[in-house]
Amino acid sequence: MLTTFWNESDKSGRFLGGQRRRANSTTGENPRQPSPRPSTARSGHSRASSEFAGTFLRDYSPTQPSSQRQRPSIGPTGSFNSSLHVGSPTSPLVTPLLDLVSPYGSDLRRGHRADSFLDMDDDSIRDPDDVPILEREGSVLEDDGDGQSSRTNGFTWDELIDRLLGETMSRSDKDFIAIFLCFYRKIAPPSQLLDSILSRFEKVGDTERLVLQRIEAQTRYCQVLLQWITHHPGDFAYPTTRHKLQNFVNGISGNRSFALLAREMSQAMLRICEDEDACWGRTDNEAERSSSVSSFLTGSSTSGDTSTLSSAGEEFAKSFSDNTLHVPPFDDRRPSEAPSHMSMSSVTSSLQLSTRDQYALFMQMKDEDIATELTRIDWSEFSRIRPRDLVRHVSIAPDLKEKCESLQHVNRMISHFNHVAYWVANIILERPKAKHRARALEKFMNVAWLLRHRNNYNALGAVIAGINGTAVHRLSLTRDLVNQETHRRFMRLELLMSTHKSHFAYRLAWENTSQQRIPFLPLHRRDLVSADEGNRTFVQDGDRINWNKFQVMGEVLTVITKAQTTPYPDLQRNPNVERLILDAVLNTNDDDLYERSVQLESSNGGQQDSTKRKRIWFQR
Repeated sequence: MLTTFWNESDKSGRFLGGQRRRANSTTGENPRQPSPRPSTARSGHSRASSEFAGTFLRDYSPTQPSSQRQRPSIGPTGSFNSSLHVGSPTSPLVTPLLDLVSPYGSDLRRGHRADSFLDMDDDSIRDPDDVPILEREGSVLEDDGDGQSSRTNGFTWDELIDRLLGETMSRSDKDFIAIFLCFYRKIAPPSQLLDSILSRFEKVGDTERLVLQRIEAQTRYCQVLLQWITHHPGDFAYPTTRHKLQNFVNGISGNRSFALLAREMSQAMLRICEDEDACWGRTDNEAERSSSVSSFLTGSSTSGDTSTLSSAGEEFAKSFSDNTLHVPPFDDRRPSEAPSHMSMSSVTSSLQLSTRDQYALFMQMKDEDIATELTRIDWSEFSRIRPRDLVRHVSIAPDLKEKCESLQHVNRMISHFNHVAYWVANIILERPKAKHRARALEKFMNVAWLLRHRNNYNALGAVIAGINGTAVHRLSLTRDLVNQETHRRFMRLELLMSTHKSHFAYRLAWENTSQQRIPFLPLHRRDLVSADEGNRTFVQDGDRINWNKFQVMGEVLTVITKAQTTPYPDLQRNPNVERLILDAVLNTNDDDLYERSVQLESSNGGQQDSTKRKRIWFQR
């Protein structure tokens, strides 16, 4: 009886405090250890975790005996306390895993994050690319005193500059640099950004005592500056800004740590061209004029300062007159790219094709050749579009878009989209007999299917637009003669490119496409316009910057730039197909096309019903 009483008291001591742990027994009476997994009565998922699932609390050696294993307990502040041993009756031996991992099942995330190893381990399994821009610990997205996020209150210019020049920890940080350099002209002129970078460069050199840290920070600033000069050379077209940058490059060229970066900057400065963003962005000329007016009104400048400013102004004016008009335009095309096709207005042919010849030549071409040539033409223009070209295209007035030379690739791609849509309608409406029109319609449906498999969503949208236009869509007799299997496949393409739920099907297909692809440019351009016009640039009476607006616009541009990094292999030019597409004689008047459609098939449904009955009878 004493043995039985001793065993019962030992069991009660093991489960003191309501916690459960494994039995420390070396005998063979109970060979199966109790499960360490928590009770799932609250969660309702009886099979959510495996029998011996891995946990974040296993910081002991796997070779240590079970009787000597030690688990750290969690204090009230969320930090670990490893001083309590397994035999201590007051230590919580096993905490439910669901409460530790879930952000809603425990108060760990509400405590001090800096002292919690569990939180750091939980953050380590989070994909760095999923962290939104500017949202990380110690960044400018921290809550203010009122408990409101800075995302709704906006950001100051200095906060954005600190984020721009901060250490690159993930891919989202690299995207932030590209997005900021693309959109900052809506916020500040180039001179203000250059002054902010140079001032922080000098501040690090004066305050940082450790040589390696100082060089690392200054090198990072120079790399951001080099990226700025390389991708947006027109921002330095103003003489004052260019002269200030040249002095900085000359100053760091004598330092061995920055000599290579200084040489790359000097080479990039040779491509400085005219400022093409002055029509929509903030310019240094306006900033200098406003500063001169304010200095005149305050009367703070002395006679000595006035003479200094005048001499500097004369020097800058002289450099402007010497250099501005003789710099060649910027061209960042890669050598491996094929030359772009000519604009639609300049395409001429010595032998113009008649409408009947266009139909005959089109029917002789292979579907694969037509789809490949359409893809080659679209890629030749899409691969040359720079991110700021799209920003410029949605920001300037419509009458200035045709005159802007930097928008030639965007304009050509849009013109080509409309050209293909009208080309499809003209080819189908050319023949008077329904069976001939059905052959052309079925051929275009097959071409659309091949374009889908080549991930050329832009040409696919153009072909669908031509087939679903009013003049062609109403041709019911022609559609009835199309092969049913071909028509069903085309209906799948219509669902893919439909506007349902803001093009949900297309967006899903685009995100799941990892190979070569060309986006449906009209939709992405519309996203830029909606984000630009639907959000304010400044909040809180213009004191803070609404960066969330530019982050949304930047995500649209990031999708496009990533698609440009994967070119199509072996896109060989086919002169015959190119001539068929680009040299086609088209009628672009919608009223004329509709009248032609009515002449081919009137709105009377009697003949249509009889044709359907005959077709059903022959299919029996």
